[in-house]
Amino acid sequence: ESIPYLYKSHSIRPYDSLVSLALASAYHSVGLLDKEKQILENILQYDSKNVRAWYMLTQYYINLGNQNKALEAYEKMKNSFELLKDREEFGPYYNLIIPMSLSFSDYQYTGGVYRDLLKIHPSAINYAAYGKVEYYFLKNKEKSTIAFNKALELDTNVIIPKEIRGDLGL
Repeated sequence: ESIPYLYKSHSIRPYDSLVSLALASAYHSVGLLDKEKQILENILQYDSKNVRAWYMLTQYYINLGNQNKALEAYEKMKNSFELLKDREEFGPYYNLIIPMSLSFSDYQYTGGVYRDLLKIHPSAINYAAYGKVEYYFLKNKEKSTIAFNKALELDTNVIIPKEIRGDLGL
C-alpha cells in the first residue's frame, strides 16, 4: 500500500536517503528485490557512505546466496561505519554493524565495535553483550570477566548465562 506514496515522495525528492531507504524496504517486503537493489545502488551513487544502504545491500546479497557480493558490501559497510562513527549525531548504526559482523564471524571487529559503543553507551546490557563476545567467540576469559563485572556493577539483574557465571565465578 505504501509503495505508490513512497515512490511519489522518491520522485519528488530523489536524493532523500530516508525516503529512498523506506522505498527500498517496501520493495523488499513485497518481494520486488530487483527494485530494492536498484534503489539501494542509487542511494550509494550519491551517498556512498550510507551505512543503512550498505547494510540492506549486504542483506540483499545474503538472501540471494551470493556470499562474495555480500562480503564486498559488508566490507564497504564497515568502512563507512568507521569513517562516520565518531561524528556527532551519528545514527544508531551499532545495532546494524554488530549483528552483521557476527553473521560474518568477524569477531575481532565485533569486539572492537562493542568497546567503542561502551565509550558512549556504557550500559549493563552492552557490557554483558560485549562479555559474551569475548567469552564465546574470542575465548578471552579475562576481558569477559571484566565486562560482566562491570555489567553487574551497573545492574545486578543483568542476564548472564549460568554457564558463564559458573565458569568465571561471577
